[in-house]
Amino acid sequence: MIDDELKKILEDIKFVDKISDTIRLVDPIQKKVITYNNGNTEIADNNCFDFWGKNKVCDNCISMRSYNNNETFIKIEYNQEKTFMVTAIPFELSDRRIVIEMLKDISNTIFIGASGGANSISTEIHSLICLSTRK
Repeated sequence: MIDDELKKILEDIKFVDKISDTIRLVDPIQKKVITYNNGNTEIADNNCFDFWGKNKVCDNCISMRSYNNNETFIKIEYNQEKTFMVTAIPFELSDRRIVIEMLKDISNTIFIGASGGANSISTEIHSLICLSTRK
């Protein structure tokens, strides 16, 4: 699955190491993913949505939305006890389009234009996300 174009993307993508924790190259049609984390590349045997632990395709899949609209989308999502900011960026290869996902754990680092404790804000956001996905 890693051809020369994907290798080039992975080599060039190292500059975003500081603004994301994990970078994923996603084929939202096939639901396949290549994960780049701290210089290590892994071709996953599982589906892209398995990361979120919901055992199904995401109802609000921004990678598919990014792929279909050829635009960048951002969402806040959770996985177990962590809250993530996910940025999905469409990327054209010579023979297909993929989506680059940048995931950042914002559980303890999110601030929303208010002073006060970040932990209470993070807990509130996590609770809101959990509630909205149960509907």
